[in-house]
This record gives sequence, structure tokens and C-alpha cells, in this order.
Amino acid sequence: MISSNKKKTWLWAALTLSLFSFLSPANQDPRVEVYNLRPWTHPTYTRIAVDIGKLREYTPGEVKAPDRIFVDVYQAKLNPILHNKTFLVKNDYISQIRIAQKTASTVRVVIDLDFKKISHYRVWHLFDPFRVVIDIYPHESPTKPLPPKPVKPPQPAKSGYTMIRQLGLGVQRIIIDPGHG
Repeated sequence: MISSNKKKTWLWAALTLSLFSFLSPANQDPRVEVYNLRPWTHPTYTRIAVDIGKLREYTPGEVKAPDRIFVDVYQAKLNPILHNKTFLVKNDYISQIRIAQKTASTVRVVIDLDFKKISHYRVWHLFDPFRVVIDIYPHESPTKPLPPKPVKPPQPAKSGYTMIRQLGLGVQRIIIDPGHG
């Protein structure tokens, strides 16, 4: 027969052992979470940032007919909020961006586009936090630059142009700090 103190000690030891086995690295998920995708279009290119948080291996690729660029992120899992999410892009060379869990340990980002309308693209990464960046450059700028507006010269004061206006400065107050020779 086991005494009550020995039962408590044995129960405590079993509980501690099961807790440590639960927290051991063998039971931890080695995948890191892909937690955000941020697309935005600049006047000369579109950038897509895939926020991962920790360094992970990734592989870019492309498919023709239909035209697509894709990036596979390995040892990754997709945040449930992003599962099978589609981002519509408002420019004439990219139609949409999709993100999904391709396999149990691979997340895939797919950009549907028109290769005839882009000059090139590049896939690279940044650290702290780790993220994969996809830049896509069109043949022509999606927004044509506007010609500069003509600048009106300032009107002279009653006594003529002041020194400030002649030099094109916007100074309204001058402070002199004595003692600096």
C-alpha cells in the first residue's frame, strides 16, 4: 500500500513529466506563421510584402497561360484570417493576388498579371521582421506625370523687392546670437 505523501509525490512527478514532454521541441510546430500580405501601387511599380516574422526559405516562380508569378514559403503556416484570401489590385498589369496553404508546410502567394504589360519583376527579402518582397515594374508608368505648374514670381512691395524675396527665402524673423564671433 502506498502512503498518501508518496501518492502526491508520484502524481506531482507524473504531472511535471507530462508537462515537460508537452513543451519539448519534438511537440512544437516547426512552421512559422505567415501573418500578413500588404500590396500597394506606386507611380512606377507595385510592391507586395509578405510578412513572415522569422527567416524561412522561399522559392519564386512563374507560369505562362495564364500569366502568374508565385512564391512558395517553406516551413510556414497561414494565419486563418488569410486563408484563401484574394486581394484585388487597381492597376492595368495586375488583376489580383491570392494567398493559400499549398501543402501542410508550404504557403503560396500567387499574383495574376499580364506579362506583356510588365518589363520585369524581382523577389527579395528584408529582415527584422523577416518578410518577402515582390516588386513588379510595368513597361510604362501607370500614372503619367503631370507637367510642372508655372510659378508666379512674387509681387514687389511698395518699395521694391525685399532682400528675402530677392533671394527666394521664406524668412520672416532673423535672430542674432551674440558671442560667437
